[in-house]
Amino acid sequence: MDLHVGDRLRQLRERLRLSEAMLAGELALSTRQLRNYERGENQLSVRTLYRISRHLGAPIGYFFEGLSPVNDG
Repeated sequence: MDLHVGDRLRQLRERLRLSEAMLAGELALSTRQLRNYERGENQLSVRTLYRISRHLGAPIGYFFEGLSPVNDG
């Protein structure tokens, strides 16, 4: 799930023609933090995902589109 959400974040950032440094600076994150989120290496908190979605003008659901359902048992 982290990989999928991070990939959707990267795709949207690139579509909006924002560099990692630009978006990270606007969100008060380090470029490394943003890169780790985009690579799925760090899990985005709900609060951070909400801030990103508001800043980029995308609904929260955008980041989960195309994600296959997970069966937790």
